[in-house]
Amino acid sequence: AVAQEEQLSAEEKRASGAAQTGGDATQKRLYFGKLAKHLERKKVNPRTRRKGTVVVRFTIDPTGAVTSSEVVTSSGHKALDDAAIASLKRASPFPSYSQSVSTEPLVLSVPFRFTVR
Repeated sequence: AVAQEEQLSAEEKRASGAAQTGGDATQKRLYFGKLAKHLERKKVNPRTRRKGTVVVRFTIDPTGAVTSSEVVTSSGHKALDDAAIASLKRASPFPSYSQSVSTEPLVLSVPFRFTVR
């Protein structure tokens, strides 16, 4: 019983932790919804019969500028990977965000799904 009490208090300390700097969860969710719509409108569809998913990780500063980007999971097809990066460039700059969303640059990983229509 004593070991369980010590474990619980350690968990409580970790949960309370230091002051949170991550921003308001509701504001963050609203901003991420805005980003998803923005990216979908700017998505580049490659002229290929290939299909697949590319995961791109990128960093956005508070002004909406993309400061870095990379393909973290390739589709296996260069045309699709290039289309995902082109979509990101076309969508840049993104809408700016306030300190209520985050006080730090945002690092996002977004899947780009390409299908044949």
